[in-house]
Amino acid sequence: MKEALLLSMTCLLLLCLNDVCAEDCIWGSWSSCSVECGNGTRTRQISQAATMSGQKCTGPLTEICIVTSCLATNLSASLGATVNMSSVYSSVFVATKAIDGKPNDTGQILNGTDCAVTTYSLIPWLQVDLQKEYLVSRVRAILYDDKGRNVYVRVGNSLTNNGNDNHNCGKAPYDSSNDLNAIWRDVSCSPPVWGRYINLQRIVTNHVLHVCEIAFNYELEIAILDNNTNIEGTILAVVKNQDYSNPIDCGVSPDETNFNAFLQWKHNTTNVVPSSSVQNAGVYQVYENGVQRLYIKSASAFDSGVYTCQYTATDGSIVSKSFTLNVSVDCIWGSWSSCSVECGNGTRTRQISQAATMSGQKCTGPSTEICIVTSCMATNLGASLGATVTMSSVFSAVFVATKAIDGNPKDGTGQTLDSTDCAGSKFSFNPWLRVDLQKEYLVSRVRVILIGNRGENVYVRVGNSLTNNGNDNHNCGKAPYDSSNSYFAIWRDVSCRPPVWGRYINLQRIVTNHVLHVCEVSFNYG
Repeated sequence: MKEALLLSMTCLLLLCLNDVCAEDCIWGSWSSCSVECGNGTRTRQISQAATMSGQKCTGPLTEICIVTSCLATNLSASLGATVNMSSVYSSVFVATKAIDGKPNDTGQILNGTDCAVTTYSLIPWLQVDLQKEYLVSRVRAILYDDKGRNVYVRVGNSLTNNGNDNHNCGKAPYDSSNDLNAIWRDVSCSPPVWGRYINLQRIVTNHVLHVCEIAFNYELEIAILDNNTNIEGTILAVVKNQDYSNPIDCGVSPDETNFNAFLQWKHNTTNVVPSSSVQNAGVYQVYENGVQRLYIKSASAFDSGVYTCQYTATDGSIVSKSFTLNVSVDCIWGSWSSCSVECGNGTRTRQISQAATMSGQKCTGPSTEICIVTSCMATNLGASLGATVTMSSVFSAVFVATKAIDGNPKDGTGQTLDSTDCAGSKFSFNPWLRVDLQKEYLVSRVRVILIGNRGENVYVRVGNSLTNNGNDNHNCGKAPYDSSNSYFAIWRDVSCRPPVWGRYINLQRIVTNHVLHVCEVSFNYG
């Protein structure tokens, strides 16, 4: 028995001496990237060392990693973002509460005072200025209660219509069972959209927008480079306008027996003149770790092509090593045109301003989309709407009431007013003029041209009642007065906030004994 065991152990030893027992080295998994966004590093460890004559582990313990999909939260503190709203409900509900990092995504019951709130209005909106462009792939919003219904997300670079004409990424989902919990409502922008401004716009006739927090995901246009940057012929993929700290290595050093002196870098056939300073340099070269290196600080500093490292050998010959660089450029859409109509449903178009190159992302999405102009302007009210007009009194046949709705004088001309183009009352107590629009409109602004000091203390009222000749309807406010411009055709605007439903627009001058002199009336409606 002992002899058999001894024989078995002897055989096993002989097998191991002949490499039967050898084991190769095994790498462990790579760690997560050291950063949540941008360029970082990741590491790995040997999980099993080589034994006997097994193959040893080769390669680095650390390598560069790039996180290209990033999340931005607490936008005011992290990005220096600012925020604006169409209106503010009160000092408790200021716009900055939408980007202050509270509440977090914890699912707790919301406290409405931690949120930004508009007044009751027509299509309220909130806009975040990110201070620079980002390639936005998703917008996240915490909305409060049913004030989060019909909220649309727009992203872009235009401030036309307060940014509400930018690209429409979609409608925020709404779930009434969770409307009081701090739960993110996500809207994806597919494909991602370049933009400095994020707008939330609630499509509603007369209500508030209640936004508790906004965050967003954005993409870095960075391609992962081949790690073997010191191998001749390497193809590198760099994206325009992104920094990348990995060098292009010439792969030569003064320690090489055939090396005499480094000469230069070339781009195709043109010499590259890199900066010797790292600060603010687009391209710069250094000698480090025994290698001549060309660093790319910003890919916008050069173009795709072949970059060649040249040096002289000891025999006097010139040695060249080349590397091909591909700079990908994404497609860029031009701005949307104006809507094809001034009021109601129409279309708008856009064109590609820069086509994609190399492996850059192609433009996707429509070249034409539906547009809705929700704020309309009515002028020349007698002809356009069939409106009629009445005054408390008429100064004479020259100053009849219909001259206030005949479209003369026109807006923007600034000409000196001829009082005979205007409607005028007699000298009287609190004279007034009323326009009957023939049906109800949701009036958001009334515009008037008044003449001389007869435009002081004029109040605008909108509503459906004829009590007290319509002068008891909703008071939108007092028309501004500037005596220096009192004889020029300049509109004086009075906003109705929130917009008011009404068939009648009244102008009433609060004065003891004087005239009301109205040259033209127009209005905006939704």
